[in-house]
Amino acid sequence: MINENDKNTASSQICGGANSVYPEHVAQELKRIAERLRAPDPNQHAGLYAAQQALCWAAQPEAYASPCDAIAGSAEG
Repeated sequence: MINENDKNTASSQICGGANSVYPEHVAQELKRIAERLRAPDPNQHAGLYAAQQALCWAAQPEAYASPCDAIAGSAEG
């Protein structure tokens, strides 16, 4: 179980700062993804980054490209 301080730290480092509040399971997953992105594995980087951006978009759609747009590289919406 992630504590409130860890949740805020994970979200502030990844998706929009300390003002962002995420459900515990989203904050935990963002933390796990961030940890894996710090360990270089070129075979996983693109997928982990896409997952991170999708979770950020789900929490703050006005601040992030939709997952489809981010992957496809378009600005449709």
